[in-house]
Amino acid sequence: MSGRVQSLKRIYSRRFQRGLKKIGSFFMRAAIRRLPYGVVVALSRWCCSVRLFQRLFFRKDVQELDYLLSLADPSADRRSAIRRHLMGTSLHFWRMWALDTRPWPALQDHFPVRGRDKLDRALAAGRPVIVLNSHFGGARAIPTLLAVLRYRVTSLEGGDVMESMGIEPSENLSTVDISNTFPARVIAIARRALKEGRVIHMLGDGYAGDSGFPVGFLGRTRQCRTGFAELAVGMSADVIPVLAPIDGRGRALVQFYDPLDSGDPGLSRAERVDHLIRQYFLFLERHWRRDPGNAQGLHIQKLRLQSSPLEPTTAASS
Repeated sequence: MSGRVQSLKRIYSRRFQRGLKKIGSFFMRAAIRRLPYGVVVALSRWCCSVRLFQRLFFRKDVQELDYLLSLADPSADRRSAIRRHLMGTSLHFWRMWALDTRPWPALQDHFPVRGRDKLDRALAAGRPVIVLNSHFGGARAIPTLLAVLRYRVTSLEGGDVMESMGIEPSENLSTVDISNTFPARVIAIARRALKEGRVIHMLGDGYAGDSGFPVGFLGRTRQCRTGFAELAVGMSADVIPVLAPIDGRGRALVQFYDPLDSGDPGLSRAERVDHLIRQYFLFLERHWRRDPGNAQGLHIQKLRLQSSPLEPTTAASS
């Protein structure tokens, strides 16, 4: 009986938290309609440069970033990295609300987009497309941005973030909560969406899941998950990485990159999956080293807690 009571408490606690998020979303969205987005960015930029603000509200974030700087680039400009890191964190959800509520012409200077031609070419050729995102910079805004740019997107999400924020599904944007959906059903939904010409948006650097293998990353060994690669190989899809680093002015610099090399058709399925995964993590490692300030705090923490020092054998195989 006590187990059932605890289970009910957890269920109602989650519902209560979801209700609070929706109430908060309502007031935040109302504020967004009245405050110019540039004013919010300027205020965030100033606050994130003040050391007292950093110590009061973002002490743990700064500590995690210091850990990453020790791995990626100890000579990096720490002050600049902290400011970009905190601007990314403090406006994490505000970007989504703004994109969902404000006209695109009022926002496009804050979200300069490069590399759309790579996405357009693949879609025009009738190829299935996976836009592969990661926990970096303004990543959370990418699905909403794609919908604003009139792409038809199905986003595989690790929770009901969109719903809790009051962002309604539309023809251009649908979501699948993979944390509450059987993996086989997620794959079936994603395959159907790709066949219908929709873009699949997903994260490639998550830790959740069972399938995967270790890779070297910033001198550590971490687990990678093979979901995006399995889907890409099974559907012969183009995998187009996207990043949205935050610059010193608080803009999200959205960049679509060349599709990952899918490997020689003569390779086995497992070899092609391996090829895609290792290629992608080398791509991510380069950007984490080049711009550690844009790595997201929770994901830095996961790297610290869920990885181990790189063994020479792993380094050779990576």
